[in-house]
Amino acid sequence: AGPALSAPMWRNRGGGGELMGVHLPVLIVVVPLLGALLTPFMGRGKGPWLFATLTTWCVFAMTIALYIQVDNLSQRLGIQGAIVSYTMGNWKVPWGIEYRVDLLNSFILLIIAMISAVVTVYARLSVAHDIPNDRTHILYSLWLLFITGLLGVAITGDVFNVYVLVEISSLSYRPITSRFPDDLSRGSEINGHPAVFLDRDGVINDDVGYLKKISQLSF
Repeated sequence: AGPALSAPMWRNRGGGGELMGVHLPVLIVVVPLLGALLTPFMGRGKGPWLFATLTTWCVFAMTIALYIQVDNLSQRLGIQGAIVSYTMGNWKVPWGIEYRVDLLNSFILLIIAMISAVVTVYARLSVAHDIPNDRTHILYSLWLLFITGLLGVAITGDVFNVYVLVEISSLSYRPITSRFPDDLSRGSEINGHPAVFLDRDGVINDDVGYLKKISQLSF
């Protein structure tokens, strides 16, 4: 796998200290995904929050680096429409997964990551108030999955990958926005609504079923 720059097209294999810079497009999605898988093992209390905070700020830093990288490439080539194309596993488009980054969606990635990082920092007190202590690790895991989906949709270059990432964000957002059965004062939150997904034909389907609330989940 490796990136290529459109207009003109070229492939940068990278090496040594440039390895992380070369793979920034995929790391921006993979890091929060791995973080979501590891968060449940961070124990109870502040551990999951600290881990989620570290993960989101690392992703934020990577989006800044990617934006600077794309901007520098555009200036070096003297064009405004430079596009970094990153293909997975040496499978060329249209058979493989492609991430495409230009100045616009690299800026969108930066905004998503910035908001996610700031929200994660200030979420600790409200989460501690609303979520039982033995369930906070589940919430932060779902939060990182939700961020993964948003970042992936912003950077992907193929429709099938959008479909997968929309499902990831949908599956994670539903339990996060659900209220607890004993918290009846929050009428503004979503309660009892069916999850919405895209089916195989790309048609919105709201009859898939209901997702469990965080208070009903256990790892």
